[in-house]
Formats: sequence, C-alpha cells, structure tokens
Amino acid sequence: MADCGQLIKDEFPHIDDELYQYIDGVLANGCDDFENIDDLYEAVGEVLEEVAEDKTADDIRDICTKLFRILKPNYDDDSAIKNGPTKVLNAPIHLGSMNTNLDNGVDEIKSIWVNHREDGFKVDQKKLEKAEAKLQQKQGKRNDISSKPVNTTFKPETATASQVTSKKDAKLEAKGTNRTTDIRIENFDIAYGDRVLLQGTDIVLAFGRRYGLVGRNGLGKTTLLRLISR
Repeated sequence: MADCGQLIKDEFPHIDDELYQYIDGVLANGCDDFENIDDLYEAVGEVLEEVAEDKTADDIRDICTKLFRILKPNYDDDSAIKNGPTKVLNAPIHLGSMNTNLDNGVDEIKSIWVNHREDGFKVDQKKLEKAEAKLQQKQGKRNDISSKPVNTTFKPETATASQVTSKKDAKLEAKGTNRTTDIRIENFDIAYGDRVLLQGTDIVLAFGRRYGLVGRNGLGKTTLLRLISR
C-alpha cells in the first residue's frame, strides 16, 4: 500500500489530505474485491478526476491501471486457457497405413493409438475392498457435514453515529419545554464500517429553509441523511 500512496502523491502533489486518506482507505479495504482494472476505476476514478482538472479521463485510467498492477502484481490480462507445451512425436504416424492393416484383418497393431489389455489382468480383491471401505468412510463424513446446520447469518457493514449531548438540552427535552423548531446536532461522529466519515461535527438546519448535499458518490451523503432522520 505504501507504493500506491507514493504513486498517488507523485501524480497528484496538491491532493487534499482527507481525499488522500479516503482513496488510500478504499484501496486498502477493497484490494481483495478488485477483480480487474474497471473495478478499481469505478471505486476511485471519479474522485481522482475531481482532484486533477488538468488530467483527462484516459490519464486517470492509466493511473488506475498502475495502481491495480501494484495491488495485483500477478494479474494476467490473457485469461485464455493454456494447454501446455507442444509435444513432438518421435516418429510420424501414418493413418492411411493403419486403416489398410485394419481392412486386411490384422489383429495386432503396435502404435500409440491402440493399447492392448493383457489377458492375464487380475483384480486384487483385498485392495478393492480397502478402496470401497475408504470411499464409504469419505461418503459418511460428507453426510455428517451436510447434515449440520449452516449459519447463513450475514452481517454487512452498517453506518454508526455517536454524539455528546448537552445536559441543558437534555433537561429541556425531558421537561418538554424545548420549543426550538430548528434542527441542531452538535459534536457528533459518523462512521461506516472502519472508515470515519465525520468527526466532532456540528450541524444546524434552520426551520423553513431548504438544504442540499453535493458531492461524489461514496462520500457519505446518503448515510448522513439517514442518520439525521433517526
């Protein structure tokens, strides 16, 4: 991750520290989830475009490619199946002559295409019984595993909030004498998973006014609105 951080600082020397921390956190937490360059570009490409107005979309994609190469050094662009090295036969195979021998009723053909089974082939009964016993033992273990209940409970990352409330405001709320129509939230924190979005923040929404949140995707606008609505 240190190499990724150095690359970002080299390409964007004037990047804001908070944005740098955000991008670094996305790369660190989503490293295992990035299957290709497009996944990484979707995660941080728009944020990088906002940081550097002098760079084109192609420049940003090239930077994302470099970041992906650092995170996935063993990634192979050619995902085609490789069949291994080509083997050369010691002698040419003449299929025509083989066909002629078959037509003439030749019973024994010595070639790489025809393998004869020995007449004296015998099955070792003891080995066969041992193999069957091992197979039944494995099958029993599989049945035991399949019969156990599987815990399918999934706990996704959720947004959390904390606030230090004023004793004076708490008393007014308890007595029902707080007639303020404005929304005032002081000294609160918001985190999503292990990422801290806001810390020690104050917000005041005056009654009768309209407000809007502007910012790139993933910066926490929807998370903030949901927590305010609670």
